[in-house]
Amino acid sequence: ADYDNGIAALSNFPRITQCTTGEAIDAVEGRLESVYKGRLGRFSRSFIFMKPDYLVLYDNIEARHPESYNWLFHAVGDSIRPDGNSIRIVRPKAQLRIEILDPDHLKGAIRKYPDSENRFIDLSSGAPTSDTTFLAVMIPARTDQQAQRDQWRAEGLHLPGWVGARVLRDGLTDEILFRTGGEKSTSAGTFITDADRLTTTRNKAGALKRLWMRNASMLAKAGRDTETTLVRLESSATMAFRWEPGSILVETDSPSDQKLTLWLRQAPSRLELDGLAQELDYDSRTERLTLHLPEGRHVIRFDRGALDW
Repeated sequence: ADYDNGIAALSNFPRITQCTTGEAIDAVEGRLESVYKGRLGRFSRSFIFMKPDYLVLYDNIEARHPESYNWLFHAVGDSIRPDGNSIRIVRPKAQLRIEILDPDHLKGAIRKYPDSENRFIDLSSGAPTSDTTFLAVMIPARTDQQAQRDQWRAEGLHLPGWVGARVLRDGLTDEILFRTGGEKSTSAGTFITDADRLTTTRNKAGALKRLWMRNASMLAKAGRDTETTLVRLESSATMAFRWEPGSILVETDSPSDQKLTLWLRQAPSRLELDGLAQELDYDSRTERLTLHLPEGRHVIRFDRGALDW
């Protein structure tokens, strides 16, 4: 059986299923079940790079039969320092801190390669289950950043239909969410969206500094009695909003030409697409700005006062 699977593996490789890059965030997702000899029905691995500071790793695994799971992290020499659900890779000029948020309890053992001085840590899930997830925040730091980044804290988030991480760092709060539920539009904190990935960054006052959503056609803000649609697309796309001094910058990655509608409190004084001024199509009655979004990757910019989420 293993021989047959080995032949099949020659034409059945792990593959990247989604990838997006930008000034604010990079993200990639892949499928890895093909290397596990038919034991896994699904193994999806995602990385989100919260540029330029840290990575979030998320695994979603479904087995054909109950299994125990192991995660291996490899390092040069004797540089692994485990401490409960936190692991450090300590090198002369830098460290990597791995904060494991899910599963809650993993058994760890450091093992040595038989033919070298390098080591790896083997994290075991324990009792067999038919599905599992793994969520970790990976924070690198140069020696001159170590004291500052040691103050950063990561904690798990579990919302209906979502799992994720909250990272508190230097007066900012990041929330990185991965969809787990099958419903199309669900609440994600103060927002409602059909995205399958959503990240936000807020300052101490709670004001948004950055918002990124993947595979989304809508974003709404949940109120006490009503909801306000903030973003509406004709089909799903990836968008990243950045609140910069004096302006809002929106990076878009759309699979097709389509109409984009944004909720703005007032008409922007200037609207640019890829650096070129655009004619405004703003309805003051509905407070909606409509524009044509071309296929592919583009950058929209307008003045900051128009957007208040």
